Amino acid sequence: MRHLPNAITLLNLICGAVAILLVLQAQWYAAALWLAAAALADFADGLVARALGVASPEGKELDSLADMVSFGLAPGMILYSILDMGQQPGTATPLAQGLYWPAVPAFILPAFSALRLARFNLDERQTEHFRGLATPASTLLVVGLMLL
Repeated sequence: MRHLPNAITLLNLICGAVAILLVLQAQWYAAALWLAAAALADFADGLVARALGVASPEGKELDSLADMVSFGLAPGMILYSILDMGQQPGTATPLAQGLYWPAVPAFILPAFSALRLARFNLDERQTEHFRGLATPASTLLVVGLMLL
């Protein structure tokens, strides 16, 4: 039972990876559902760890790595897809034209997510309450944009 929270955390990571693959295939609603599943797993892993009394530093680090995939890289891919699409049929997308501006937010969001998660792991004051915007919250905003 002591490995159950980490298994749930890995489920978060897998859900985020599947969401990225779905974004690459322009399957927006399916990607949103997989990110919702990732968020549920992210909520459940800590809850289960505390309930079983098996919270660990390893689990905290693993949770941040999974969050980086689900709530850092996946929303970055969504932002890139949103900014790169919208072209008339038959015309080249900005990336195909050599314009890399859509990649800027796609890199900024994961970079700041990584900073936020690193600070969370080092800040002992964040055991009961979060400081700042949690990465799943920023993902919710990006998923909302995707579904518009």
